[in-house]
Amino acid sequence: TGPPPTPPASPPAPPEPTPTSPAPAAEPAPPAPSTTTPPPFTPPFSEPAPATADPAADTAADEPAGGAVTWGSGEVFVSLGLAAAVSALLVLARRRRHARYRPGSGQRDDDLPVAPVVYQLRLAHLRAQHHDEDIELEAETDEPGDTAADDPATHEDQSEPVRSGAASRSRRAETGTEGQVRVLTPRVRRVIGAATTPGTDGGPAEPPSVVDIALDPTAPGAGGETVNADAGKGTQVAFDQARVHGLGLVGPGGYAAARALLLTLLTATPDGGSVPRVFVPAADLARLLGVPGPVTGLPDTVTVVADLDTALTALDAPQPSRPAVLIATPPREPDQQARLQQLLDNNGQHGLTALLLGQWRPGVTAYVTAGGIISATDPGLGEPLRGTCAFTLPETATRDLLAFLRTAQPRDDTSGVSDAAEPQGHAPAPRQAPTPPEEGAPSPLEHTGDGPDRLEITSGPPIPEPAPAEASGEPDSEPRPLPPRTADTGLGKPAPLVLTVFGAPALHWRPDPARSEDTRDLSGELSSRPVELLVYLAVHPGGVSRDGIVDALWPDEPPRNPASVLRTVLSRIRRALDSATGRAVGELVVAEHGQYRLDPAVVEVDYWGFAEAVTARRTATTSERRTDAYEAIVTHYGGPLAEGLEAEWLVAAREATRRDALDAVAALARARVADDPDYTLDLLETARAFDPHNELLYRDIMRLQHALGRHDAISRTLTLLRTRLGEVDAKPTADTVDLAQRLRARDTGIPVGDFSRSTAP
Repeated sequence: TGPPPTPPASPPAPPEPTPTSPAPAAEPAPPAPSTTTPPPFTPPFSEPAPATADPAADTAADEPAGGAVTWGSGEVFVSLGLAAAVSALLVLARRRRHARYRPGSGQRDDDLPVAPVVYQLRLAHLRAQHHDEDIELEAETDEPGDTAADDPATHEDQSEPVRSGAASRSRRAETGTEGQVRVLTPRVRRVIGAATTPGTDGGPAEPPSVVDIALDPTAPGAGGETVNADAGKGTQVAFDQARVHGLGLVGPGGYAAARALLLTLLTATPDGGSVPRVFVPAADLARLLGVPGPVTGLPDTVTVVADLDTALTALDAPQPSRPAVLIATPPREPDQQARLQQLLDNNGQHGLTALLLGQWRPGVTAYVTAGGIISATDPGLGEPLRGTCAFTLPETATRDLLAFLRTAQPRDDTSGVSDAAEPQGHAPAPRQAPTPPEEGAPSPLEHTGDGPDRLEITSGPPIPEPAPAEASGEPDSEPRPLPPRTADTGLGKPAPLVLTVFGAPALHWRPDPARSEDTRDLSGELSSRPVELLVYLAVHPGGVSRDGIVDALWPDEPPRNPASVLRTVLSRIRRALDSATGRAVGELVVAEHGQYRLDPAVVEVDYWGFAEAVTARRTATTSERRTDAYEAIVTHYGGPLAEGLEAEWLVAAREATRRDALDAVAALARARVADDPDYTLDLLETARAFDPHNELLYRDIMRLQHALGRHDAISRTLTLLRTRLGEVDAKPTADTVDLAQRLRARDTGIPVGDFSRSTAP
């Protein structure tokens, strides 16, 4: 065999931290390919790797692929599966954080901070969901024909210039990354080293040891030769680490590829399985992440050990069946090598794998260039990796992602008190210590600790009401009033269309507006982009500019011609309505003075009544008018804003409307609890539907159930809380369980100590 291939000329890799043991770039040369002369390649894509003697035995059948994500100059290049996992964890972390909101506090400045890499991966995942439709929109825009007639803005003088692509991207420099997110969508995924074809009776759908490792940018040509695939296409490559008994990575890009594999492993969620435990020596982890000392802030799934011997001992100890991964510099001593090889040989079928930061002769070693190309591998199972582009992550992005994983993991709260920051200008409300039941204790309505007059939802100071002069200045993120309706907008005449944005978005048509109950559902006539545009315009009833629409719907990178694509979306809405209604409705979207908005003469929107109630609450000058406005807010709130629609612009609007509704419930409870606990309990049950994971609401519901003598309902409330918190990988806090025990003890007469938390009501 010949010597290892010489990496191609490329920009130098960032220098690795000075290691205490050899770094990948200084490892001995990797095993040479089975060919005498290494296959030539041109950066950034290499020539195809030679076929193995029995490809069918080494590579599973092709299956649908997930895709890849990159931005900037390419240092971040990861699988779309990793982006989707990070996106899902961000949604979950936000839900947990939002559930700690104290209704009535008025707090609006406690958003979950996220690192740029987390935000970009979230955007990439969202963009991938719209990928096919966006391509269709671009293609439809490029087709001959004038679609300008479908754009309401063409019927008036446009005061806003059509921005260029460069100008439209200036705002995105604030994310801290170069360039925009690029989503690659290979249609095929190939698993190297899989023992059986996924999805067959011969084995599980996919073992946890299978991880996405690279993207093959080549495709077979018409004459059987290998050519570069079309932009964004190719084949996604996965690798079964357990079958190859360990993967070693060497070369200037070895550490970057190892970092991407580490994050892929930590975010993988096999069906019915669990995230693998990762064992890594402290010195190896410090070199991998580019830090001079001990690494902190890691997720619980990462165990940092003193050295390789400690890691091997931990892996060799009997443990519950759970996949595990060792990440370490390959052992130098023959005894250690034999011990590690034996562990991998004997436990590979149980999910034990190893990612070695250097050459690993018993398994597969891959040489990764500074540009991320896997240019050489061992003969055999590793050969299909040659010429592929390895997924890579830089040090800073890896550290940020590890910190995010720690933030996103389930918390073990035992205090039962929200740890969300208190509103600025208010001191934290003092927590009432639980009072054990005593003989001759006062009635629950008078009890100082658990009576309804001590509900947590009413324990803090009320929201300061704005002065009338302040109420007119609405911030952009809050509901804005509708434009005034005049005689020509059909005042008093029912609109033919009804758009519902609370709950799942839905569009209905009234063939006969005089019979408002007779409606036809048109929701299925619209694809996702038109629906998102209608929802966006619905929550901006005062109108929004073209730039605002483009920035919201395409936050990472606008279309090549934003104005044309927006016209195409509007054209789709117009054609769908004309087809479904026989041209019976007027222009749904109108444009005035460069602002797009929904025409209130054509469509009725549930959100508008809610926004008007919020404005009425802010401008109310008497307590009676504020109470009326609070009741209107609760009445008009119909659930999460645009439930099921995923978009980053929706996050703030969705949470703001939810908190407006919860604050209204808190204000009404404060006013009514002493005189009408039944009404207050109904209010809190309504609020629980608004915020099903908020423990505070469940505790107050149990207090009121106890005060009203509905003791059996306390157990059902706690059971429901356990079920709902399970949706966000959480459990009731000790304080909540203890409260249920105390309240039930007063009814049953059983001492609190006789209850256990596992069997508590």
